[in-house]
Amino acid sequence: MKKTLYFTLLVLVWIVVLFPQDVIWKHLQQNLRKNHVEVKANKVDINLYLLYNKIDLVNLTLFKNIHVDRLKVSYTLLNPTKIKLHGELENKPFDGEINLINKNGFVLSKEKFFKNSLLKRYFKKDTEGSKYEFTY
Repeated sequence: MKKTLYFTLLVLVWIVVLFPQDVIWKHLQQNLRKNHVEVKANKVDINLYLLYNKIDLVNLTLFKNIHVDRLKVSYTLLNPTKIKLHGELENKPFDGEINLINKNGFVLSKEKFFKNSLLKRYFKKDTEGSKYEFTY
C-alpha cells in the first residue's frame, strides 16, 4: 500500500512540476493548426498545479495578423467548467471566459476598443463594453 501511494505521488509530482512545458505548448499548437488556427508566442509560461493551472503568453500572434500583447489563461478545479481569460490587445485590457459544457465563450473590453482595427466588426457594443461572443 505504501509503495503504491509513493509511486502515485511521484507520478503526480513529475506531471505537475517536472513535465516539459514545451511538449504541452507544441501539442496545443498542433491541435489548433488542425483547425486552421495559426498561433505563435514569444514567451510561454505554463504553471500546472493540481487545483489551479495558469498559462501566460507574451506577444501572441493569431492568424498571422492579430497581435495580443499579453494573455493569461487560468483554470481551477473549484470551477471546472470554465476557463478564464485576461489580457491586453492594442494596449487595452480585456477579460473573457470559455464555457466547456455549453461550448461557447466571450471576450469583453470595458474600454473603447478597436477604433481602427480589423477586429472592430466582430465586437458588438454591450452595456458592459465591447463584447465578442463565439461558439466552438
